[in-house]
Amino acid sequence: DKELLKESSLKYYVRNKQYLSEIKCEDMPSYLLWKLPQIQWIKTINNKKVAPCRCCISKTITEDFSPLIEVPLIDYKLLSKYSRQDVEYFLHKIGVKTEIREFSQQVIYSLLIKLAEIDNDGKKARLLYKELVENLNEEDIDESLPERKDFLDNVKVFCKQGEYYSYEPVKEVYYLQDKIYGENIVNQFKIIAIDRRRNSKIIKRLFGVEPLANLKFSLKGNIKVNESLNVELQKE
Repeated sequence: DKELLKESSLKYYVRNKQYLSEIKCEDMPSYLLWKLPQIQWIKTINNKKVAPCRCCISKTITEDFSPLIEVPLIDYKLLSKYSRQDVEYFLHKIGVKTEIREFSQQVIYSLLIKLAEIDNDGKKARLLYKELVENLNEEDIDESLPERKDFLDNVKVFCKQGEYYSYEPVKEVYYLQDKIYGENIVNQFKIIAIDRRRNSKIIKRLFGVEPLANLKFSLKGNIKVNESLNVELQKE
């Protein structure tokens, strides 16, 4: 009862002295708004029922992200008396994210950790990597986060070496930002499955993956130059 709540009081103690504290109704957070995002009740385009906090309505999030991120099934015709903006505002209030950057870093790392278990062919990994790199900023990543440390120490990322794709430990993987080395050289390294010419700083901070750069070369043994091959070598 609202009036009863306004008149409620709470006893508390400071240095063994008893005081009364008034609890005002307007100071109490909404239990409903806390509960709704947590329970599995909202239907998705994949015909599942999930918690709103696992959903996102960004245009770049599709059904291919399931079960990592879900897209809620919204019948805008049924809700025609409301504007699309009003509907999305309501969804946001109950925990649905409007874009991937709104997920907490803890949730983001939990998604990255799940990939190796549920995504053998790397399809979802490539989608999620691309979405994160394009939407997060370097300053968004808290390097002291325990979930990040767990990810860097124990989790594998999807990468390519030559013609082969696999999940490999973070410390063994690099990011190729620009094609400055020949394929024969690049194929010696495991390259994370992220398109080139992305922000290498956010990739390093988010995934802990170093850019493939500043390689040093040396010739071993006594090398006799084959002049006939010199032109091809210069081109390479």
